[in-house]
Amino acid sequence: MTKADLISLVSKIIDEQAIEIKDRKYHFKTYSDCFLGNDFIDYLIKQKISFSVESAIELGNHMIELGLLSHVCRDHLLKYEGLFYRFTA
Repeated sequence: MTKADLISLVSKIIDEQAIEIKDRKYHFKTYSDCFLGNDFIDYLIKQKISFSVESAIELGNHMIELGLLSHVCRDHLLKYEGLFYRFTA
């Protein structure tokens, strides 16, 4: 997918509220406007954008490289876990 395709994907997810983006708390700190990595990966698979967890992770990490999404603390690449991420584009 091109960067333009990925930007369109981000817009679609946000516009359609396809995954739950909300303020979340962890260790008494609130992270605004974020989503869970596993929810994002599940969405990519459900929409047939990716066909496996591994390919969805690769796509997500490519999006991180392009600056379209990031871990809230920039500590992790995309993982199929309940870690917090946000769109940055």
